[in-house]
Amino acid sequence: MKKQLKTLLLFPLLLAPVISLNSCQINFGQHDTILSIVDDDLTLLAGGSYQLSVRCDDSSLTLSYYSSDISVATIDQKGTIRALKPGETTISVKAGSHEDSIKLTVIESQEIQSISLTLSKNVLNLGESAFASYEVTPSTYVGEVKIEETNEKGLLEISGDKITAVEAGTTSIYAVLDDVISNVITIEITDTDPYDNIDVDEFYENYHVATSAYDAKLRSEHYLMSGEITVPDPEPEISRYQPQDGGKLIKNSSELFSEDGDTYYVVNSYGEVVKEIYRDGAYITLEDVAAYVYAFGEIPANYVESKKMDPEASPWGEYLRLNLSAFSGDTDKYPYEPELPRIQGCGGDLYYYEIDIGTTGTRTSSHISSIYNNGYYIDRGAARIVFSRRTESHQPITDFEDRYVFYTYNHYNDFQEYLNYENGWGKIFGNETGGGKQDKYSSKYPPTPYVDVKRENLALK
Repeated sequence: MKKQLKTLLLFPLLLAPVISLNSCQINFGQHDTILSIVDDDLTLLAGGSYQLSVRCDDSSLTLSYYSSDISVATIDQKGTIRALKPGETTISVKAGSHEDSIKLTVIESQEIQSISLTLSKNVLNLGESAFASYEVTPSTYVGEVKIEETNEKGLLEISGDKITAVEAGTTSIYAVLDDVISNVITIEITDTDPYDNIDVDEFYENYHVATSAYDAKLRSEHYLMSGEITVPDPEPEISRYQPQDGGKLIKNSSELFSEDGDTYYVVNSYGEVVKEIYRDGAYITLEDVAAYVYAFGEIPANYVESKKMDPEASPWGEYLRLNLSAFSGDTDKYPYEPELPRIQGCGGDLYYYEIDIGTTGTRTSSHISSIYNNGYYIDRGAARIVFSRRTESHQPITDFEDRYVFYTYNHYNDFQEYLNYENGWGKIFGNETGGGKQDKYSSKYPPTPYVDVKRENLALK
């Protein structure tokens, strides 16, 4: 039995763990790698309800839910628990020979007495973030805590328990639970640029990713990175669990943006928010760049359109990335390339473009390349992101139904689709996958076609 008591639902939907109700998902590290309940032991108020989170790695299994004492709580076959009266019961889920269970405690409804709010720091620079925490009395009270700002001008960006300064001035925050308001905390926001006269070597020696869209913007103005800075290997890292439906991989259809549209929230394969990507930020890793292009439809700040530039002549140095150019996808002209969905070069209605991805080295048909950018010289190699960028009328793509992002690390011979979640990459298809030789077409081994996917919102609660 799991021992942690779960009594408060502290975060709004955007940053909360989220689950598809009937999905079968892996939960590595639990005692049963086939089936496990994600939730720890629960405490619910009588009259309340809760959606149980279950993970299972065998989609052929049927899940069955049970309560050991249905007078205390019931659970339906979609995993929805209904707390009926005070007491304890065991909630179990079974699938084939596999089973997992947790303890559920139901308590009487109580009136909240107080809520105490604390903040990790209350003097912030523009773009800097702090984190809120709170204590509720009684501690067993179940409810959603919301943090609100007193200043109507909105000097803060509030996302769950994360507080980010976006304008200079003085403001305050407080927490609300039902109709009870916490103590008020005053926050001073200064407008000093933290990156003025910064020692670049020291910045990267103590590097951490940007904490907000404003922070990312400030960094880019000083030619400093926002995302992870480890140069990736050519082959993409693929999630150990990839949701499927009817034999097709799921392409996440969630479009999780901040209210101002400058922050994009990346989820994992379970629909949980795991990363933030910021407009106007600088990024180099495959995961970061793919998410950036998918979210914003344009290139990160450290990219240039040119295919030629000396890193020593660029303020971005070793983090400079090249190339934004049209990609026709014309399979008559390049028969070894597979056809990408709706691509204009094959009569489709979408115009695709390409950008470089810097890796530790990729093999092309003419040479074995070295690291993409060593600070003195760029060897462009064979790794590219190819993405739909313009509609048939040459307008920027705004409908995510029209947005496709692909990765190739063997010079357009094979592709994998970005599925809009962390380490979410589709099945590889194309020339070498079909048995052909790089950059050469063979009628005996034609390129394998695009592997279709199914769109589904992984971030739905």
